[in-house]
Amino acid sequence: MKKFNIGKKLKEQRQPLQPPEIGREPVDRKTVIRRKWFFRIVYTVVILLILWLLLKDLFITQTKGLVKIREITVTAPENGYFRPLCKAGDKVEPERPLGQIKNPEIEGELESLKETLSLLIQWRERIKEENEKRQRLERINSYMKIASTTSVDITGLENQLNEAKKLRQEVKQQVIHQEEKIQQLKKLVGNGVVSLSDIQAEEQRLISLRRQLLDIEDRVLTLESRLKAIRAEKRLLSKYPEIQPMIAQIESIDEKISRIKSRIKVLSSSIKDSTISLPYSVVIQSVLPENRYVTKGETVITALRPDEYYIEAYVEKNKLDEVIIGRKVTIVLPDGNEIEGVIEEKGSSYILKPHILVGPLERRDLVLPVKIKPEKGVENVLHNNMPVDIIF
Repeated sequence: MKKFNIGKKLKEQRQPLQPPEIGREPVDRKTVIRRKWFFRIVYTVVILLILWLLLKDLFITQTKGLVKIREITVTAPENGYFRPLCKAGDKVEPERPLGQIKNPEIEGELESLKETLSLLIQWRERIKEENEKRQRLERINSYMKIASTTSVDITGLENQLNEAKKLRQEVKQQVIHQEEKIQQLKKLVGNGVVSLSDIQAEEQRLISLRRQLLDIEDRVLTLESRLKAIRAEKRLLSKYPEIQPMIAQIESIDEKISRIKSRIKVLSSSIKDSTISLPYSVVIQSVLPENRYVTKGETVITALRPDEYYIEAYVEKNKLDEVIIGRKVTIVLPDGNEIEGVIEEKGSSYILKPHILVGPLERRDLVLPVKIKPEKGVENVLHNNMPVDIIF
């Protein structure tokens, strides 16, 4: 049954009737009431939201933090020139070479040792061949009973050869002179000054000189042949030292070869060790330029380990009661998604809140860093220094 309100009815009766405005439709009473209630609801929601923003800290403990991915530095294992094999932004698999340290001194020494080793091996083989030749030559000399060149007076043979050549020249002059003399005597035979017997005597003497010249020619040829053979044999023997010294020389070369091989092995291992690699996957952050000279222990590469990440929350002093090791928290990402995490470690000293988390009208307070381990499987959505909210 509808309730009748007498006061309200009387009030409506006392109000004078107003003529409706021309060109304006009369307002529906129900529409006016709905409109009033709508604005009342909006005002109430706004007031409640403002109260929630002002008083939420009394009901929910919330703070800010940053995503931290473990940063590693790679240092040079030795002095030398750095040669990068990766660039910033690369995702590098385990054991992949990241760079090399090139040492010109070591590489130069290594190349020099390799050349020396090659020459020594060639020289050793040559000595062995010449040693075999020397042995064959001695066997031939022994078989043919050739006198040793050391017992032959080469200077005396050369003097004999020179005397024989000198004598040959004199006999040649005598032969020429005798031939001219016989020609002159033959011209005088018709005049009766010279007889035929005189000419025959001179011809016999010419024949004797020619025989003497032939003997001298034979002696000269013999001496020249012998000297030539002796000199050739001496040159041949001078190329090959004695057998025992050659064996000692081979042993000395073998010892040098062994030392050089050991040194080459050491240098090669050091060059191999200068190749830089890591046993785990990383994301390269920065790399030194190529051919930059670095010293041992100097940083050449910085990288991040995607498999080692955590949230570093910065908790104010009045919220430290909520920080309990092992407590689960909610991490709110910038896109609004939420992930779970567990408090692992509390910091030992207070620090200033990072600039990236301080608003334009906020004060940079002292905070305690707290390490929070997020749940697994979210490494693809986390980035280094990403700001997040933590709800305890």
